[in-house]
Amino acid sequence: MIFAVKRIKTIGIHLIIFTLLSLSSALRAEFDPLPYQKLLATDLPSGILKIEEDLVKAEAENNDQSIIGLLRFQTDIYGRQGNLPKQAEIGEKGLVVAKRAGDKHSQAVFQLAMADAYAQMNRWDESKALFKEVIAAFSELERLEELLFAKNKFGLAHYYNQEFDEGLKVLSEVYEQTPETLKMMRSGMLSNIALIYEATGNVQKAIDYHLKNLSVLEPENVAAELSIVYYNLGYSYLQVEDYANAKNYLEKSEKIARELSITQGLAFVACQLGRLNQAQKNYEASLRYFRESYIIAKQLNNPRLQQINSMGLMKAHIEMNNLIEAESLIPEIKSLIMPSDEVSLLGLKKLTADLMTKK
Repeated sequence: MIFAVKRIKTIGIHLIIFTLLSLSSALRAEFDPLPYQKLLATDLPSGILKIEEDLVKAEAENNDQSIIGLLRFQTDIYGRQGNLPKQAEIGEKGLVVAKRAGDKHSQAVFQLAMADAYAQMNRWDESKALFKEVIAAFSELERLEELLFAKNKFGLAHYYNQEFDEGLKVLSEVYEQTPETLKMMRSGMLSNIALIYEATGNVQKAIDYHLKNLSVLEPENVAAELSIVYYNLGYSYLQVEDYANAKNYLEKSEKIARELSITQGLAFVACQLGRLNQAQKNYEASLRYFRESYIIAKQLNNPRLQQINSMGLMKAHIEMNNLIEAESLIPEIKSLIMPSDEVSLLGLKKLTADLMTKK
């Protein structure tokens, strides 16, 4: 499928469906992941603490296979939380250990974690080089599922860095290459294709892909993944000012995120509920949601989400004539906007003008 970009928009904040890469057979022989998987599934905080404690022991014993296994869990956890600096840091640490142990498969997995994080940290050239190494490594190792997963991530990385034509080309090709039996992986690809259509102004096409994805996931009864698709649908409907559908899907996503304590999901959906309430002039509610999202985004070290929430807070304060509070946000917003993000810079300029008009 070939796609020509006609209208570029700023990249929105979306939730991505993740898939944990399997541990290699060689690693499984010396490191049993099952107890950790079960604990993480039933008691996430305890699972995270257990991994940290056992990692200290493994490092004291110089047990490279256990270190690798535990670090791979950590990269996945930080990736799901949206903590990009920690995801990159653990990936870099794991790569050193995997090289020392001669574990080529784990080397590729850690490089993939690094590439994914770098792509969202304004380190695109490094990310792109790593993705190419990872794809070549998984191909050589004949790891089909991980090869497809890496290509999917590479397509998404193009999206993060506004290379929409190339991203859509990569994602469309890998979707066609992915067997129908890999439903969750194909689901993630549908979501990512939708994100690119939306970023280039074709929101209805994005909604069509999200609805197609929803039809795949609803029969599977996978709550966490459904929360992501509900969020993305709500976001898309918000873009076209269909507030009834936006509210319906965002509140469905919020309900699941709160019930399952999905921290990153709650941060994202609270931000969009802030935008929705702001659009409907419910400024008290918008302030509450933006504050909640901002606090979580700061905890997760997600500057992009912090910036969007700060700008939302500034606009709400202006509308409510809280002019001192609005002005106090300007320095932080400036520090969070990337120099290449012209849309956000223009948005801040407009907000500042609105503030000066009211003063």
